[in-house]
Amino acid sequence: MINLDEYFEKITKTMWYSYENILKNNIKTWDYIVLTSSNKKQAKLYKTIINDKLKKRQLPKSKYIIIEDKKGKRIGSGGATLNVFKELNKKYGNLKDKKILIINSGGDSKRVPKY
Repeated sequence: MINLDEYFEKITKTMWYSYENILKNNIKTWDYIVLTSSNKKQAKLYKTIINDKLKKRQLPKSKYIIIEDKKGKRIGSGGATLNVFKELNKKYGNLKDKKILIINSGGDSKRVPKY
């Protein structure tokens, strides 16, 4: 029988080692890492945090982009994802061979406030 605690501990250590290796060797993991936000205030906060972490070399090498919901109107994760592709395509052209990580983070964390 598998001991789940030991299994998850092993996975966590492996992932942490991979993360440290990526940072140490300046490995590019994604072409674009995109965070969505619900408004300008939230986007500004994300930019500040990302810039701080980049200066401290706590994030992998990539192009970080924050895209906010248009006119501050909430459009949900699906709408935000479509908006990301529209904006990236407009700004960077063909995305066919690009690795893109989209983090839909335009919510208010009302269900789990501490996150």
